[in-house]
Amino acid sequence: MEKAVTAFSHFDKHPMLIMNHSKSVSIPRVYIVEDHPLFSTVLYEILKESGEFNVVGSTTDGAVANEFISENTVELLLVDMMLPGVTGMEILANLRDLQKPTKAVVLSGLGSDESIAAAFTLGAADYIEKRAEPAEILSALRAVVRGEPRLSPRISQVLRDLVRRNLRCKPLAAVDLRVLKGLARNESPKSIAQEMGLSLSGVYKARARIVARTGADDWTGFAWVGASYGLVPEQDSGISSATRGRLFDRG
Repeated sequence: MEKAVTAFSHFDKHPMLIMNHSKSVSIPRVYIVEDHPLFSTVLYEILKESGEFNVVGSTTDGAVANEFISENTVELLLVDMMLPGVTGMEILANLRDLQKPTKAVVLSGLGSDESIAAAFTLGAADYIEKRAEPAEILSALRAVVRGEPRLSPRISQVLRDLVRRNLRCKPLAAVDLRVLKGLARNESPKSIAQEMGLSLSGVYKARARIVARTGADDWTGFAWVGASYGLVPEQDSGISSATRGRLFDRG
């Protein structure tokens, strides 16, 4: 596996400092996880030109990102949802399990209500659509750094619905997301168990949790939920609007 895909500076264990009269101000360190080189480069330039953020690295590979955040701590992690291999949702789950102070901000073109809700259940600090203007991105990141994220009206509504459905109290664990990805690909429980190094009973237990927390109970449902979470590419599953209304609404 390609170890480092970064075109930026190597990771610095100490935050960059700038002098502000008699006191120093720490510049937040940022790590970017994005599989589109052009968008990654533009994002890097936006942050660099602002002079307010220190981009310490970037990768297109979710597995490399997981390794990085396991070994290092940065103030901000900017992550795309749709990544080849390990997805953005799995990275968020890993970051949550590590219990690090890093604040994760999703920058994605996916934008479904389900993916937004899932990202926040996994601890995302904000969710910004890629079509946002540079000024909007910088404003959102500044607010996250201050601990005062300014959520858009749409995301605020999604979060109100999330509380109503009570999903915040029962997010999917990292292992459940990996099992969901396999189920969404129509893989058998046996093949999922072999791929993940789990027991067959472990896969079935994860499947039961997924059914209880999302409402999906067959391949069509798993495929739609998996696509909504950004775990697999979106496809025309032929799922009915009534079934879509049932999925996730478990409160």
